[in-house]
Amino acid sequence: MELYNNLKKLSILIKEEVLNRYAAGNLEYSLQDYVVFETTIEDNGVYSTKNKKISVISWYASYMDVLRDLEGNPDFIEIKDFLNECFQKNFNQIPTEGVRVFPMPEEIIKRFIFAYLYNHKVDDSEIESLIDILIKESEGKPLKYEIKAELKGIYLDINKIKINEQCTLRKPEKEDLIKYFHADVTINSFQKKEATCPSSILEIEFEDIMDRSLFKLIDAIRILRLYKVGNVKCILSRTYSESFNFPENDLTSHVLCESINNRDKEIAYTLTENDVEKIRDFWNTINYSISNLDSKGYLSIAFERYNSALKTEIGIFNNGSIERKITEAVMGLEILFLKDDESNRHLARKLSRRISKFMKLIGYQNLDHETLIEIAYDIRSEYLHMGKLRKETEDKLNQFYSLNEFVKVIIDYLRVSLIVLLIIDKDRDYILNLIIGSLNNGRTEDKILFNIFADVKGFI
Repeated sequence: MELYNNLKKLSILIKEEVLNRYAAGNLEYSLQDYVVFETTIEDNGVYSTKNKKISVISWYASYMDVLRDLEGNPDFIEIKDFLNECFQKNFNQIPTEGVRVFPMPEEIIKRFIFAYLYNHKVDDSEIESLIDILIKESEGKPLKYEIKAELKGIYLDINKIKINEQCTLRKPEKEDLIKYFHADVTINSFQKKEATCPSSILEIEFEDIMDRSLFKLIDAIRILRLYKVGNVKCILSRTYSESFNFPENDLTSHVLCESINNRDKEIAYTLTENDVEKIRDFWNTINYSISNLDSKGYLSIAFERYNSALKTEIGIFNNGSIERKITEAVMGLEILFLKDDESNRHLARKLSRRISKFMKLIGYQNLDHETLIEIAYDIRSEYLHMGKLRKETEDKLNQFYSLNEFVKVIIDYLRVSLIVLLIIDKDRDYILNLIIGSLNNGRTEDKILFNIFADVKGFI
């Protein structure tokens, strides 16, 4: 109650100061210039960009004037001292899961001042809402967070897919393609000519006692990368929150942003009406297992190989080549299907037989797994040691796929393997020992493996 009373007094003091200045004509504003880029995407996928200049009102000068006058008010000083005391008390506590950081008094005061400056007739209910949010935050109660992420590598044939109560995937809309740049910011010629256009928009809404938006977004990108073979990446993300710990109520995160490189064809996929229920089931199932990517080293390394195989960048050593992608995928499979202390003898044979057994156990019966993995291993070895493929390897591959087709096939082997090992949550060496025993005509191992993979068959 003491916090409420002080916040109420603070809002009244600020309201009186702003209204007095407004009546006397002493509120000063300035105009900030922005360049607006608006992109239009045609039906054929071609986009064009036009720009214009706009001016936006800034009340920062008045904010400083109001703050300066308030600093001379004894009541304001008393309230500020109380807020500082709350902040210091919370700051000195040992951090725990349920303890929130009390916002800095300066941010609290700033939020209230700007609430009145931007609308001097602001409704009392809006101020009560601000007070309620701050009290909830100080008590460690959940607050709302909203993430809007611009994605590349995933397209939609339908307008929107509501994956669950928190997550929605949708096509970009007109307002998503409008970008604002402060006029003082230097914009290079590339940005002026080719605005970055997302292929889809991911929106995540959740309530929590602290900001977990970064972790939510990381997990979402991982899940989308695993749903199908596609280099799904976030090119820009913003998190919005009512929290007072978010300066000016808007945090822009660039942590997950990746550069766009059109010098190579991206590996992407498209979601259709047929994917709606599938991706919902996939998301809700794997969402509980995705954290295992960090807790188990071999899964983490294999997933990094998977990510590397998906990347489209071409560097000075042509590391964006198809052979490089296949090599990365094979190295990821080696991590999952070869033990750390494995003998170097007959590695290709061991790898191909184990993967073939694994794929058949989960219901993948329609490919010559052993031969395809052996070809992929040959490509890996020849690329690493010679920088090119032997004609014999190319001829053997062409009996099944072109090189361009094969890269997605071999990456998919790694994708499926990662998904299964994530879901069953069994130790890799335990599974490998069962597979090795099964390959040696072990009926007991066959039964155990059948039971382990029984629920995965329908899911994959």
